[in-house]
Amino acid sequence: MKKQSMFFGVLLVGFGIFFLLNELHMSIAAKVYTWP
Repeated sequence: MKKQSMFFGVLLVGFGIFFLLNELHMSIAAKVYTWP
C-alpha cells in the first residue's frame, strides 16, 4: 500500500512539474512570437 501511495505521489508531482513547464513554455513562446 505504501509503495502504491508513493507511486501516486510521484505521478502527481511529475504531472505538476509537466504542467508548470508547459505554462512557462507557453508564456515564453508568447513573448518570443510577439517580439517586435
